[in-house]
Amino acid sequence: MRYLKIIIFSSIVSLLFLQCKKDKKADKDVITIQTLNGMVFNNCTDSGLAGVKVYFQTIKDNSVISSFETISGASGSFSFPNAEIHSSEKYTYAIYIQSKSGIGATSPEYTLFNGTTMYFTKDQAGAVLKPRVTPGFFRISTACTTTTINSNDTLKLYFAQNIFHKNVPQSPFSFLLGAIATQSSSIDGISNYPMGKYSIKIVKYKNNIYTTSYDSIYLGAADSKTYTINW
Repeated sequence: MRYLKIIIFSSIVSLLFLQCKKDKKADKDVITIQTLNGMVFNNCTDSGLAGVKVYFQTIKDNSVISSFETISGASGSFSFPNAEIHSSEKYTYAIYIQSKSGIGATSPEYTLFNGTTMYFTKDQAGAVLKPRVTPGFFRISTACTTTTINSNDTLKLYFAQNIFHKNVPQSPFSFLLGAIATQSSSIDGISNYPMGKYSIKIVKYKNNIYTTSYDSIYLGAADSKTYTINW
């Protein structure tokens, strides 16, 4: 019986020793050098966006321990050729692109820009990373002309950015601008909306007659335009 107890005790000690060695081996962190490739995707155009500052961040214990910067090139492509990827699960990674609110912007360089933080693991480092961003236009204004003035006349312009709506359906993508007949010229305007191609539905009420027509306008990133319409 005593001999059996010794054998059982020895087996338990051996198992604990082997498990300890296994755990230490699992905890050993090995760094490999990889090339991260990606494309900055523009939600407003279904295409890549060039000229964007892109950051590759390494994260441990919820803190960024290293950050490297590049700028997206043609078609929005970017790469980090010497990225250190850890074997340890204690490390995670992110592609970070800074945002600008656009609120109260007084010049185009402060226009709305919705960046992103795209997190990924070591197992996803070999994939083509596609962080998605939304640049805004600076301002759209309307100007109207009229040959007759009737106090009951109205003009409504419905703007809609349908590509952006497809990609980000939960965010605002349309707005209404309008004028009344007592204004020979309207300087109605709006800011802080996504750039891109806008369809325009034009609804006129003039001399007791409703008419509807359609048009479009392209508003680039940080762009400022005036849409003029004959009333």
